[in-house]
Amino acid sequence: MSVPQFPCLSGNYQSIKLSLNMRRIYQILFLIFAFSMFSCSRNETENNENSNTPVVAGITPQNVKTFMVDKNATTETAALFYNLYKNAGSKILVGHQDAFYSYYQNDASMSDVKKTTGSDPAMIGLDFMFITDKNYQANSSNWYYQQEQKIIAAAKEAYNKGMAVTFCWHLREPFRKRISTLTI
Repeated sequence: MSVPQFPCLSGNYQSIKLSLNMRRIYQILFLIFAFSMFSCSRNETENNENSNTPVVAGITPQNVKTFMVDKNATTETAALFYNLYKNAGSKILVGHQDAFYSYYQNDASMSDVKKTTGSDPAMIGLDFMFITDKNYQANSSNWYYQQEQKIIAAAKEAYNKGMAVTFCWHLREPFRKRISTLTI
């Protein structure tokens, strides 16, 4: 359909046409916004019914193993599970790789997290890398043996402080004789 051209009205007509187009765009955007707001809203009852997280009542330190997959879990594992469950949704656990290693300051009881917050991290990560090195020798003058002793001491200290302990293992690349790295 062709729009009639009236020289005296052409500028006015174009602005009216643009105004109608903008109005239509605003209406569409408003409808999209309103639809998205109403489609995402739920009342509290619906939210609890559709939650993927099972709500388990009555977990206590005494009966925690009955809720675990491994019914023969150690007491320490059950305590960790219970504390993770108890704090889920209300607290944040902070972990720190090699938290007690102060290679440069020789103060094994201090960590960056403790220096900053006054508390030890909830979790410590340690690495088997130096313990498994081909240059490892079980004597006190061997640097790799010394690292093994530091890792053992750090794991024990963390355990005694109630921290969760994790281990990773950076392997040596067998062909180039270097520590493997991941390049992304």
